Amino acid sequence: MEFSGKFGGRAAFLWLSFCIFLTLSCAKPEEPLKNVNLSPFWQWRSAYECLKNTSATCGVHELNMTGIIQVTGSSQVAEYCNGCAQWTRDVVLTCIHLVKRDFWFMNKATIEQINDAISRGCFNKSDIIIPDGPKSAGARNFGGTYLALFSALVLAIFLFSS
Repeated sequence: MEFSGKFGGRAAFLWLSFCIFLTLSCAKPEEPLKNVNLSPFWQWRSAYECLKNTSATCGVHELNMTGIIQVTGSSQVAEYCNGCAQWTRDVVLTCIHLVKRDFWFMNKATIEQINDAISRGCFNKSDIIIPDGPKSAGARNFGGTYLALFSALVLAIFLFSS
């Protein structure tokens, strides 16, 4: 049986839409470690799913996309290091590392930097602070652009004023 005319085009469109829907609905990153050979978009998505692994021991100090962890005071550090630190390093950061090795948080911190800060803080029993990262270099770029523009303008005035 041959499809032709408008019906054939509609049937092909519906069949193609159904196949795309099935493909997208089956490729869920809910288990990020199930397939670590992913495209960059799915790597970011899987890393986000890794961050959704929550623990009851972490509470307010749960690691999220911002990458900011601030645990101050000896009692909070002791509480954090006795459960949440191990969960964050062994489950969350390891999961992120396996699905996207070059992951960086919103504060520009890498997995290694956060892991080192947690390890150092728990080893020394000192405050664990992963601050907001450096601000955008946009102001410096504009400053450099304005300086170059100003220099070119002064040079043009100097050359053409003679």
